[in-house]
Amino acid sequence: MKFNYERMDITSDVHKLIREVYQLSCIFPDDEKFNLVSQVKRASTSVLLNIAEGSSRRSAADYRRFVIMAIGSAVELDAVLKLAISIGYLTQDEYLRIEPMIKTVYFKLIKLRKSLEKKTF
Repeated sequence: MKFNYERMDITSDVHKLIREVYQLSCIFPDDEKFNLVSQVKRASTSVLLNIAEGSSRRSAADYRRFVIMAIGSAVELDAVLKLAISIGYLTQDEYLRIEPMIKTVYFKLIKLRKSLEKKTF
């Protein structure tokens, strides 16, 4: 048996994004372990965890609320990575490798949110 979120197309995209974020975070300085590294990892995993928790809710409105939080986490991830560029921890090229993944997840979440606006469970 699979949970609802495991059957969703976006789940594999989010898993790829998280793996890439974790690999990318290894290049950050050691003294950022509990700051930006932690923040970037939390933001990426929060996308998946909000999708998972929302998909278990009994109403479309509740599910939608969690999807909105997942969208916020995806935008937060993008902002933290751009901050890392401005601080000099990440290059523009390294960011450009992950940006399409963030955008794919973001737009799939927007589509999911819109579909949930029309549904009732």
